[in-house]
Amino acid sequence: MGVALVLSLAVLVAFIALFIQGYRGVGEDGGPNGAGGPAAGGPAGSNGRPGGSSTSPTGPEDTFFPSGASPLPRTTLTPAEPGGIIIGKLSTHSIVLKITSASAIGKLGYLVPTSSDASYGIVTSPGSHWSLTTKAVGRPGYAVIFIQAGGRGTPITCAVSVDGVVKDTKTTSGPFGKAVCVA
Repeated sequence: MGVALVLSLAVLVAFIALFIQGYRGVGEDGGPNGAGGPAAGGPAGSNGRPGGSSTSPTGPEDTFFPSGASPLPRTTLTPAEPGGIIIGKLSTHSIVLKITSASAIGKLGYLVPTSSDASYGIVTSPGSHWSLTTKAVGRPGYAVIFIQAGGRGTPITCAVSVDGVVKDTKTTSGPFGKAVCVA
C-alpha cells in the first residue's frame, strides 16, 4: 500500500513538472518565452502591459509564471470525483466589459483572471462610456467589473458579455452607490 502511494505521488509530481515546464516555454508566436511578442521589445513593458515591468530582476523568463504576453496553456489538469485527475481542453470565450453613464465616470476597476492581454486594471476618467474586449479561457468566473457613482449619484451601469450573451448587468443607485458585475 505504501509503495503504491509513493509511486502515485511520484507520477503526479512528474506530470505537474512537465506541465509547468511546457507552460513556461511557450510564447505568443510559439517561440520560447514570448519571442516576437510584446515582451520582446514592442510598445508594451516586459510583462506585456504598457509601462509594465517584470517582477524578476533577471527578466520574465526567470519568473515562475509567464508574463502577460504569454498565452495560457490549452489544456488543464482538473481534479476529478471521487479522486484522480482529468486532462482536458480549455475553451476560449470572447469577453466584453461595458460601462455607461449620463455623466463622466471617475474610476472603474476590472479583473479578467484568465485573459493574457488584459487581466486586470484600474481606469481613471474614462469619460461616460468605456468598453474592453478580450479573450478568456476556462470555466465561468471570467470577469468582474467594479464601479462606484460620484457624489451627485448619477447612475453608472456595467455589463459583462460572454460569447455575445449578456451575463450580468448592474446599475449604481444614489450618491457613491456601488455595483459589481460578475460573469
